Amino acid sequence: MAAARWINDEYARLVRRHDGRFLAYGALPLPHVDASLTEIDRIVDEFGFVGVSLPALLPGGTSLADRRFDPVWAALDEHSAIVNLHATGSGAMSRLLVDHGLVWVNGAPVEDAICVLHLLKADIPRRFPRVRFHVAHLAGDLPFLAQRLEDNFEDWGAFPESPLTALRRMWFDAANFHEPSLAMTVETLGEQQIMAGSDHPYFQGEKYVRAFDYIRTSRLSPTEIDAVLTGNANDLYRVVTKD
Repeated sequence: MAAARWINDEYARLVRRHDGRFLAYGALPLPHVDASLTEIDRIVDEFGFVGVSLPALLPGGTSLADRRFDPVWAALDEHSAIVNLHATGSGAMSRLLVDHGLVWVNGAPVEDAICVLHLLKADIPRRFPRVRFHVAHLAGDLPFLAQRLEDNFEDWGAFPESPLTALRRMWFDAANFHEPSLAMTVETLGEQQIMAGSDHPYFQGEKYVRAFDYIRTSRLSPTEIDAVLTGNANDLYRVVTKD
């Protein structure tokens, strides 16, 4: 609890120091439910944070979709919070990834996708409809697997609702950097659901610039490019832009 409070205090200080420049996601001391509920009220009501950033997996591999966390989801829903989901670097708790040096090579997008699939299986997006999800790295391989997910829903009841419909209500950052992947995701999930992302501090220098240039030079239309670079974030965060 102390670590989460310290992080949130620092974020609040930075937002105040640079008034009008930044919005913040708070940290929660999960898996501690009661402490997380207290922190949600503090960061939203006192600090005005737009939401929280959660790890794709919790200690020991515990899923965010575990029923014990329903009170946390209910509180986030009550506040209409944005929930950012990002890989932890644990290689999805798989020795096949960890023991072979694939934690960040493949493990990060695998974690992103597993986390979202857990939430879809548990019907979290539909049970808590005011929570807005912001998923890292174009959600891993989920856009590529969209039809496979939908077939499993239609033919075998693998999900409680259409996964493609649920995904199209989420937002995804474009920190993938492969233009064909970006184009496929826009075509699959819609240009209004994709936002630019830098993956800073993992990428810096020329690769940091690439995070935005690859969108500007993509095959997307000028309207789609503007939406991904600025418009969608303005809509999600309800930022009023001035001419």
